[in-house]
Order: sequence, then structure tokens, then C-alpha cells
Amino acid sequence: KRGKGEMSEDERLMLDNKYAENHSFFNDIRLILKTIPALFQKESV
Repeated sequence: KRGKGEMSEDERLMLDNKYAENHSFFNDIRLILKTIPALFQKESV
């Protein structure tokens, strides 16, 4: 889900906890690489 209020507070906390439990340099790189295409998506997609 994209941001801007589409996620509940519980969903955000779950994702934050999942990230904290599994953080690593390579996971951060993977996340950055997955974010790049999202920057070019149209808002209504």
C-alpha cells in the first residue's frame, strides 16, 4: 500500500516492527531499489 493515510496505525506499527526485526544493509538496499520505480508511478495507480 502506498502512504498518504491508506494504512491503519496498526499496519504501520506491524511493518515498523517487521523492519526492526529484520534490518540489515542488504535489506535497506533492496528497499531503496524497490522504492525507485514507485517515484515514477502516477498517483491514481
